Amino acid sequence: MKKMLPILLSVLFVVVLNLAHTSPSSAKDKIVLKLGHPSSTIYPAHIGALKMADEAMKRSNGQIEIQVFPMSQLGNERDLAEGIKLGTVDIAIISNMMISNFAPAAAVFDLPYFFKDPDHLLRAAMSPTGQEIIKTYEAKVGKVLAYYRNGPRSVYNKIRPINTPDDLKGLKLRVVQNKGLLATFQTLGAVAMPVPFSEVYSSLQQGVIDGAENDPETVLGMKHFETVKYYSLTNHFTHLNYVFINKNRWKKLTPAHQQIIAEAALVSQEAEAEYQKKSFSDSIQKLKELKIVINELDRAPFVAKVKHLWDDVPAEYAGYVADLKSID
Repeated sequence: MKKMLPILLSVLFVVVLNLAHTSPSSAKDKIVLKLGHPSSTIYPAHIGALKMADEAMKRSNGQIEIQVFPMSQLGNERDLAEGIKLGTVDIAIISNMMISNFAPAAAVFDLPYFFKDPDHLLRAAMSPTGQEIIKTYEAKVGKVLAYYRNGPRSVYNKIRPINTPDDLKGLKLRVVQNKGLLATFQTLGAVAMPVPFSEVYSSLQQGVIDGAENDPETVLGMKHFETVKYYSLTNHFTHLNYVFINKNRWKKLTPAHQQIIAEAALVSQEAEAEYQKKSFSDSIQKLKELKIVINELDRAPFVAKVKHLWDDVPAEYAGYVADLKSID
């Protein structure tokens, strides 16, 4: 028996070693991806990110874990875009407005009053022309996994309600670092200031800016309502957020894992859209309950003042604008 003991122990060791190497739950085999975005935890993109993480975990039987970091925990939006390019960030949700700083053709999707609503914009992005534009994003930034829709952006401030373009004159408004947005508000007479998103609250508090422009979920989720009085439904832009993955990180995944992540992203796209439709109206109602003055307005004078910007895109993209005009 004593002679058999070393043999039995050796066999047991080999069995345990093989089990350790073949176990699907092995820490060695687990794929962990970090996903960052700049928005609050009530924002539709965050809900989409959580859905993507949940679907990837379920479809991979726990092998793929996507960790979600909201509110610029992995860096501000520009940092995230740079991180996707360099490979220091695995996955990020980045707005079209930021992407235009890396892929100039994105400016075509940043024209004021050009798209009727988020679904109209998505149809444009999924058209042959839209996909040609998106390919430039993938060349400059990373692979696009999903398209998240946002509600229209409007102006909020602590000075006065906005009813006509003249009401914007002289207002110091925070605007995304984006040529289309800057040109829009400069044309309307505002003092457009590209303050980083993470500094908007403190800038409003300190009087550096009088207001900003964004969707109601942002005003609510980032607590900007604590520093302003008016939310005027200018509805000047609607835009897409894109779920990007670093291209090298994507290439290192097996085809099976790529398929799981791609499918999870598409499921999350629809979940985000469904949530967004309800969250927009819910957020408006909550802002009213918080005593923020919400006002509708005649948008025709605003459109008339900025519509010429549709023709001011660089000449090489004019064809894109003409094509997208035909999409209903």
